[in-house]
Amino acid sequence: MAKKGYSRKKKSQLLSFMVVVLLLAAGVFIWRGWFYKPKTLISKTDLDRAMTAPVAPARADVTAPTDTGGAGAKPDGAKMPTSTPDSRAVPGPAAASSSPGGPEKSSAPDSERAAKLFQQGQTAWQAKNYLAARDALSEAIQIGLPLPQDQQARQMLNETADHWLFSRDLFAGDEFCRQYQVAPGDMLVNLQKKFAVPYQLLMRINNIEKPGNLAAGQTIKTVQGPFHVVIRQSRYLMSVYLGDVLVRSYPVGLGQPGRQTPTGLWRVRLKQENPAWYDAQEGKNYLPNDPDNPLGEHWIALEGLEGTAKDRTGFGIHGTIKPEEIGHDASRGCIRLYNGDVRELFDMLIEGQSLVRVVE
Repeated sequence: MAKKGYSRKKKSQLLSFMVVVLLLAAGVFIWRGWFYKPKTLISKTDLDRAMTAPVAPARADVTAPTDTGGAGAKPDGAKMPTSTPDSRAVPGPAAASSSPGGPEKSSAPDSERAAKLFQQGQTAWQAKNYLAARDALSEAIQIGLPLPQDQQARQMLNETADHWLFSRDLFAGDEFCRQYQVAPGDMLVNLQKKFAVPYQLLMRINNIEKPGNLAAGQTIKTVQGPFHVVIRQSRYLMSVYLGDVLVRSYPVGLGQPGRQTPTGLWRVRLKQENPAWYDAQEGKNYLPNDPDNPLGEHWIALEGLEGTAKDRTGFGIHGTIKPEEIGHDASRGCIRLYNGDVRELFDMLIEGQSLVRVVE
């Protein structure tokens, strides 16, 4: 009898142990599927081919802000502008030292090829052949164009993106945009993970008013991400890429002397709409929707991965209540955009995957 009792006890213990193991395994599976964000980096090939430059050596005068990073001087009562007429303008010669990968860095055959691609892209753009224009102009800029042509190509690409990307139109042969049939149970927040783009972008291009407005069987336009960013400090210029394709060019404001924006590679860590912010330097607290909040209505937090940016926090991309400081070194190290531009960028960059490279 004692042996049978002992056997039953052992079986009961073994069963309990197996139950515990199964519960732990289930917990790990749920954690990895829903909460875990991998630390491994995605490929940076598209960024490196888009625009490469040596990372500046570490400087003693570059210090991280003690607050969330981006605000400039204390607001002087200026209200946040609702629109900025020149928010899409590419910075001109006064704000530029050289075109990225310009003629001085290109061999004659490369310069000739860039010029030929520029002409092909311009012709395609005039004919409203948007994909051909997109591809030719993007490649021409990557090879290197003289500054006036670089600016002209970027303006054409900005307009081209309104058609092939920021609309419901689909074009044959587009490697990034597809038609997708909604399956039962599909939600925009799930499609965000599937396509590596924020659900807000899918809402925008499909004219969807609420995130839950999806019906099984309907077709929507999707975009295969993620988007990445290159910022060239010498031109106060942000370039947004999808693969090797240049999607948008935005003018930016950067860090003031002594608080320069660190160069190197960053990753988008967190995005917030209508952020609250405590300005430790001024001892002032800004609540969401405060028109005097120097961060504006959108905050994109960054984490440093390489270069002088490595292991740096407290920096980000945000809007501004001082649009006159775009194109200047006036922030505490963050990257400022016109409010309309940062709203658009907010809908493109995805947490944990979109990369931001800052070069001189």
